[in-house]
Amino acid sequence: MQNILERRKETVKAVNAYLDEKLSSIDDPVMKDLMRYYPLMGGKRLRPLISWLVCEALGGKGEDSLSIGAGLEVIHNFTLVHDDIMDDSDLRRGKETLYRTHGTPMAINVGDALFARGYLIISDMNINGDEFRRLIKEVSGTVEEIAVGQYLDMDFEDRKEITEEEYMRMIRLKTAVLMRMAARGGAYAARASDEMKDAAGEYAEKMALAFQIADDLLDLTGGEGNFAGRRGQDIKNGKRTLMVIKTLENLSPQKRREFNSILGYPDAADEDIDRAIELMNDAGAIEYSRSLAKNLVTEAKESLKAFPESNIREELAALADFMILRNI
Repeated sequence: MQNILERRKETVKAVNAYLDEKLSSIDDPVMKDLMRYYPLMGGKRLRPLISWLVCEALGGKGEDSLSIGAGLEVIHNFTLVHDDIMDDSDLRRGKETLYRTHGTPMAINVGDALFARGYLIISDMNINGDEFRRLIKEVSGTVEEIAVGQYLDMDFEDRKEITEEEYMRMIRLKTAVLMRMAARGGAYAARASDEMKDAAGEYAEKMALAFQIADDLLDLTGGEGNFAGRRGQDIKNGKRTLMVIKTLENLSPQKRREFNSILGYPDAADEDIDRAIELMNDAGAIEYSRSLAKNLVTEAKESLKAFPESNIREELAALADFMILRNI
């Protein structure tokens, strides 16, 4: 199956051109460079792509979704700037983070400016006033949910016992709700019914949950992208992924102690990582997580059945498959 992103490279090119245009109108040249730094680093543009595809699938013109898709992409980058400060991260997509190059106060300021710019871009949506007010209310609620998700993620760093339910809620709020909003935004752009908005949002949320689980699984192989050469980094960092949660639930006390001796040990050797992964397999945690990700993709594609039959609907289904097949 041809990579959906390759098939849609012209759409992604149109998104990038639109983003470049909207981020070039910033008056101050220094602030313009700083505000463009994260959004123009690259990335797959999944949020604008989902908005575009949903809009087309529901009878609209893809171009009509650019303002909501690009606006959410800029808001997403605002969260990344602030996340890097909170996580004390040195790199973002292989480049130095903004707060490392320009300090925390300036990075906070740039993040705030990106937040505002995202709303300015969304304000170009060509929909009627009542619908636009509903859309803005949803976007604002989504940003608030992301903040709660980030709080939970930070809170988990200091907790030893985390349930699967808590983990799923955290990744839903931190990651999936923005994908949901992108899909719903595409439905707004197509002037679709509330039923179609709900189906679009459910599709994207399930797909994003699957992607996050698959992303955590990819850390165990260190195979591609940001994970290349960083195999087992989540284990070294003590990150409470779904695999870790299920491993700690299912291991015997003796093996749990052995696993905990590796988990969160930053200088763990390759053989230690191998042993941790072996214990994860013993606990059935890797297969459980892989199966859950696949089931979520199945549920995401089930939501698409509410859409009219079309080639675009099949592209959305292919995108859901691609989200995990590239990873697991």
